[in-house]
Amino acid sequence: MQEVSNLPKMSDGARATLQETKLDALNSELSAYNGGMPLPVDAVYENGVLRRLQPLDLKEHEHVLVSVVKAAAQRSNLAVEYIESVKRELQDAELAAGLEEVRRRLAKIPGSMAAEIVADRTLTI
Repeated sequence: MQEVSNLPKMSDGARATLQETKLDALNSELSAYNGGMPLPVDAVYENGVLRRLQPLDLKEHEHVLVSVVKAAAQRSNLAVEYIESVKRELQDAELAAGLEEVRRRLAKIPGSMAAEIVADRTLTI
């Protein structure tokens, strides 16, 4: 492939158009692999190198574009730890009051909640 800047007797506009055309062709070639769709690959970073965890359908020395996204392993560990802590808290917690106990406690509250609700609705209208 000849360097665009080495072409003789071209105007700057023609040279820019040729560069854009070559870039478009290169981008088309790059997006042709796998239909232009990303190919997620699990890998492990070891000793300064990404090591894939499954085979890839690539030719030897084929150039690819790699985007690195850290796996959410730490988040899932945190989620497991959180769930375990909630389970421990629930085991240590006392049983919740039953319906009869709630009614008995509410009956001790002086006044009528209905009157409070009516008064509140009157103020907002």
